[in-house]
Amino acid sequence: MVRQLAARAAAIDAGARPLGWKVALGAPASQQAAGIDQRVVGHLTDRSVLADGATVAIGDWTQPKIEGEIAIHLAADVPAGADAETAAAAIGALGAAIEVVDTSHPLSELERLLAEGIFHRGVVLGPPVAARAGGDDSGIVVSASLDGAEVARAEDPRSAIGGSPAEVVQFVAEQLAHDGLSLRAGDVIIGGSAIPLTPVAPGQRLRLEVAPLGVLELDFTD
Repeated sequence: MVRQLAARAAAIDAGARPLGWKVALGAPASQQAAGIDQRVVGHLTDRSVLADGATVAIGDWTQPKIEGEIAIHLAADVPAGADAETAAAAIGALGAAIEVVDTSHPLSELERLLAEGIFHRGVVLGPPVAARAGGDDSGIVVSASLDGAEVARAEDPRSAIGGSPAEVVQFVAEQLAHDGLSLRAGDVIIGGSAIPLTPVAPGQRLRLEVAPLGVLELDFTD
């Protein structure tokens, strides 16, 4: 984390705008592969934001994959030690999100994994849905299709992510406190993939639906 946050600070010094945070390794199998017993946190800046419908060149990547996620948009600061009610009250909206990753080395290389941003290559954020303020994730279904064929679906995203949106916020607040940082109003947290990491290849088109939050698309090329 020291190396990762040094890279974040350098990016901000060079003009990047802090966007928020990502949570990864929510699944027990992923944690076991990494030799840990909890999730991990990475940073996000505006430098990796992709537009909905963008084309992403992945020809020189090792193992390009996508994650279907729920974005948590904060409307208030969240201190470490916040209870579940405080964390939930800070959530101003939920939204759909795609994270594009390149799983270029094993999960067991944990120090490198964290230092290099947990495979992060890009993120697409859908419009915030204020009707889901407070972190209401009831009834959300996440599905991913490649070239029109469904390849992944999750009708209980919370079980894959490892907790409710409020619990994700609490976790990130606690982790950031260890590094002298805190969650701020305006931060966005992508809470982890609700579906299994899905490989993509040049020439494919992705459609991610996070019902009822929205639909996002990406094209992939060499």
